[in-house]
Amino acid sequence: MRFLRSSKPSKNVIERRFLEVGGIAVEVLRKNIKNLHLGVYPPDGRVRVSAPRHFDDAAVRLAIITRLDWIRRHQAALRGTGRPGCGCATTKRWSCAFAPARSGAGGRPSCTA
Repeated sequence: MRFLRSSKPSKNVIERRFLEVGGIAVEVLRKNIKNLHLGVYPPDGRVRVSAPRHFDDAAVRLAIITRLDWIRRHQAALRGTGRPGCGCATTKRWSCAFAPARSGAGGRPSCTA
């Protein structure tokens, strides 16, 4: 699996592993935290879970399985957008790190694709 960001874990990561749940590759980071955090990240929709260190693999899998519809919806939304955060994207949550900052309509960066 290819990551655009550095795959170097932060200092508070105790363990890092990969699971496959429902045909989706999931990076699982065990940390000294209280709650489980699930994220789907642009540009390709990779899935990462930060789990408390006391959660076993079965608990993490169960949490992922209960959110599979949510994960697939967000991955589909990311695949449907040319470049996340540019003026043409359907979801404008992410800043456009892929395109140079040019002013489009309304002062937003315009898509260079």
